[in-house]
Parts: sequence; structure tokens; C-alpha cells
Amino acid sequence: MSTAFRSPEPTARTTDPWPALPDDAALWSVPGDALDTAQLGRLDREQAGD
Repeated sequence: MSTAFRSPEPTARTTDPWPALPDDAALWSVPGDALDTAQLGRLDREQAGD
């Protein structure tokens, strides 16, 4: 078995290759008073295929 392409010792990564993600908690929060009952009813009917 040839070891010409293998490093003798595995090296640990010292830096994180991925950037920090922005906080998207506001996108997943409940809208609260932003939706009224008429709009919710319309959305429910659309979901049901009516």
C-alpha cells in the first residue's frame, strides 16, 4: 500500500470554514395581531382548496 498521498498525521482544523449565520428568529415568530381573522379564514380556505 502506497502512502505517498497521505499525510503522516491528521491535522486538526483551527478555523471555522463557515461564516456565522444571521439571527432569523423574527422570521419564525408568531405574527400575533398582524393577521386578522378575515385573512386567516381566507388562508385556511386556500389551504383546504376551497
